[in-house]
Amino acid sequence: MPARIAYLLEYPTVSGGERSLLCLLDHLDRSRFVPVLFAPKQGPMAQEIRVRGLAHVPYEMNAAGRRRPFDEVQKDLAGLLLASEISLLHGNSLSCAEYTGLVGEEAGLPAVAHVRDIQKLKASRRGRLVRNKKLIAVSHGTRDHLVGQGLSESLVEVVWNGIPEKFCDAAEVKSPLWPGWEPGMRVIANIGQICLRKAQDLCLEAMIPLLKADSELHLLFVGERFSKKAESVRFEESLHERTEDEALGQQIHFTAYRDDVPAILGETLLLAHSAHQEPLGRVLLEAQISGVPVVGMTVGGNQEVVESGRTGLLVPKGEVEAFRQAVSKLLNDDKMREEMGQRARRRATERFDPERSAAGVMDIYDTIL
Repeated sequence: MPARIAYLLEYPTVSGGERSLLCLLDHLDRSRFVPVLFAPKQGPMAQEIRVRGLAHVPYEMNAAGRRRPFDEVQKDLAGLLLASEISLLHGNSLSCAEYTGLVGEEAGLPAVAHVRDIQKLKASRRGRLVRNKKLIAVSHGTRDHLVGQGLSESLVEVVWNGIPEKFCDAAEVKSPLWPGWEPGMRVIANIGQICLRKAQDLCLEAMIPLLKADSELHLLFVGERFSKKAESVRFEESLHERTEDEALGQQIHFTAYRDDVPAILGETLLLAHSAHQEPLGRVLLEAQISGVPVVGMTVGGNQEVVESGRTGLLVPKGEVEAFRQAVSKLLNDDKMREEMGQRARRRATERFDPERSAAGVMDIYDTIL
């Protein structure tokens, strides 16, 4: 009889971590493992669950915009797991991992969790994380950080996320990228949640001189802000103010969340990824499998995705001028961009095969069960 695996998700949205989980579930051996998703009742993630015909137990980890107390979740989620005849609990983020070990102990079930974040760990957080049987780091960079924060090497195992080879096949742009956009325009994209760690301000600062020198060049920010913290709101406002101050409103464009990223990547010259903290950016995998070279920073798992000089260019963290020069180098060399894009697609196909990724996670399930 297949083991029933419960997947705990905190948010109703579908960002990189959720897309990576959905890819895993698409390649899970259903003759051995049956997924049951414990996720918010409404929202884009609930819709993805319905489209895939997956079992869904509505569950809210947050209340009134705040995470619920650990002891409260520990008791009520344990009851739901037992009622659903779950064999193993799998958290989909570092935040979920703080709950899963506690909940698993309450229900008498083993728990594992994906770690898709690089954050400092206080002693109290470490104490909750070690209650899991295994933490699945999405990159060696993430694992090194966790071990460096005091977690044991035996607790953390690396399994790269997978990306389907057909990710961008037959993709079509669903609506104009901005009013007046036409296919074939020269576009550089920055794709990701609008937040401090994605450092869109660095990308903007680096790109402004290039935009002023080329009136046909456009910079497109794809993503939205989820955090309601004052510093996050102010960060987003500052991006728009800088655009207005530089009188570049006709060349710099902001679009909220889009579900046609494969098609958008097909319309871009390169991905300008300015994040200064990145465990294993999903959008980097998506760009590489789409044959789009990346300019990014040498942080986290970026060097495991992008082979600098061959599938893109990586520069030291926070160096605006180096970032600008890397973007300019690719912009001015069509042959280099094309060759890098081809190598990127081949490398992503080989290294981030979704079947291999799913097999790695299923091996962990087998060992624990």
